[in-house]
Amino acid sequence: MRPPLPAADTLVEALHARSLDTPERLAFAVDGAALSFGALAADARRGAAGLAARGLAPGDLCALALPTGLDFLRTLFAAQWLGAVPVALNPGLPPALTAARARHLGARCVVADSAGAAALAAQGVAALEAGSLAGSAAGPPRPGPAAYVQLTSGTTGEPRGAVVGQAALMASLRVSHEWLELTDADVFAGWVPLHHDLGLVRFAFQPVLSGRPVHLVAPSLARLRQWLECASAVAATITAAPDFVYRLAARVVDPAGLDLSRLRIATSGGEPVRASTIAAFESRFGLPGRVRPAYGLAEATLGVAAVRPGEPLGLDEAGRVSCGRALPGTTLRIVDEAGRDCAPGLAGEIRVRGATLFDGYLGAPEATAEALRDGWLHTGDVGALSPSGELFVHGRRRALIKRAGALIAPGEVEEAVDAVAGVRLSAAVGVPMGDAEDLCVVAEVVAPARAGLERAIAEAVTARLGFAPARVLLVPPRTIPRTANGKLRHAELAAAVAAGTFAS
Repeated sequence: MRPPLPAADTLVEALHARSLDTPERLAFAVDGAALSFGALAADARRGAAGLAARGLAPGDLCALALPTGLDFLRTLFAAQWLGAVPVALNPGLPPALTAARARHLGARCVVADSAGAAALAAQGVAALEAGSLAGSAAGPPRPGPAAYVQLTSGTTGEPRGAVVGQAALMASLRVSHEWLELTDADVFAGWVPLHHDLGLVRFAFQPVLSGRPVHLVAPSLARLRQWLECASAVAATITAAPDFVYRLAARVVDPAGLDLSRLRIATSGGEPVRASTIAAFESRFGLPGRVRPAYGLAEATLGVAAVRPGEPLGLDEAGRVSCGRALPGTTLRIVDEAGRDCAPGLAGEIRVRGATLFDGYLGAPEATAEALRDGWLHTGDVGALSPSGELFVHGRRRALIKRAGALIAPGEVEEAVDAVAGVRLSAAVGVPMGDAEDLCVVAEVVAPARAGLERAIAEAVTARLGFAPARVLLVPPRTIPRTANGKLRHAELAAAVAAGTFAS
């Protein structure tokens, strides 16, 4: 059964409607603790009063430096209830960096747990403890024009704050509700960090509009089995994760004792999707056709294109996985450097138009004007459209490797290298070689590296691309820089290699 969605213009108004219509229905469960829609709305109302009593006003930025848990969710919706603008920060950052980031964003306050609040206060930041926010019950929700601020992933530099408006958020959630074909039988299970847009939009915002329960597991690579055990225990039908999470789960999680047969859709996004990852995960856990590749970004309120349930996976000539067609209400263009539309199959910059686009970057009018031009979002990503409209993403323009006049997507190289026995993780970058640029492969290996591993890596790349990398560097595990949600920081790595910081 697919009941109608609440007739609400904002998410916090939808939460208010849920609390009146189905107050006892489970909303969120995290590690044994749970909140119904009625309890969440009541906590948000009291939290809004508590935030106001401590000086937060409508329109103010409220930073959340909280781990995955009910306090994060209470504070998130309390800020929206008040009309303030929440921005989720990585709770694992050192206090000094959290304080610097909050100041840079112009946050009025930072909400953390007791230890975090004390550490941030020592940094001179207005820090509030999440457990002390309850005040006298506020009235109905008073949402402002901005729904939240999402920090971009920062794969090519310092994260920016993308301001997402209420209309864009609701448009995105309504489209996703239809694309996921959500019914009263659906249950979400999530592992993705809530400070990442995939975690926040899919597992904190979507379930509220859709009225479905979500079970969350604190994100940690050591807890991948707990994520799948949770999905098994609650008969989850919807989950999502980046490619590297599915790839690692397929390697290290024993499927014994897991029943994931109810899982309908496991979306894969946040980084390039690999066909080998999909095959390995679906085979190991007996889930044919469940992993659905998608493409999105914070500036488009998560979703841009996706492979729909039941559709076959498409592959291009280089073995790249299709991210499906544009979601309803979204238009895609692929343009060359002169801004002309590319013919099907030819690569160019991906541009996006639709109701889900963000309002702009916080405090950065020049960057906003560069990204939003004539109603189009200039993504900086490179991709191609098939004749039928399927999107194949090649990668970030800045991360592409320019060798002998040709552009090489790092993912093509990394796919080949990661399949070499003894390689834990790899990254491909372009490094200066005289007056030109050439390919360098950095591979994390478990010490001691097996004899001949550099040669095996070079041979794997040659078999895939027809030429060998100029350099192969073997490094210890957890050496290659990644973002908080697992994306490779190609620009940072390339700079380190060029500077001589990395060596085998």
